[in-house]
Amino acid sequence: MNYNEVDTFDDLYDEEEEVTRESAKHKFLFWKEHFTDLKKDEREHWNFYHNPFLDGDIYAYEILTCDEKELLVH
Repeated sequence: MNYNEVDTFDDLYDEEEEVTRESAKHKFLFWKEHFTDLKKDEREHWNFYHNPFLDGDIYAYEILTCDEKELLVH
């Protein structure tokens, strides 16, 4: 799945594909952008549901599977 072409969250988990470093990176960047925008645009929502001292990259990393995390770290 190419996360650059995803328009809605419904499209994210339609297909099972082999996990590659490239796909893990795209997924991480997609979620990082989502959480960064959420923190910037909806501050009250962010402060209520998330730790206001953490950035979007922390939450984006937590969404990844163990295999995806391993590929990004190594």
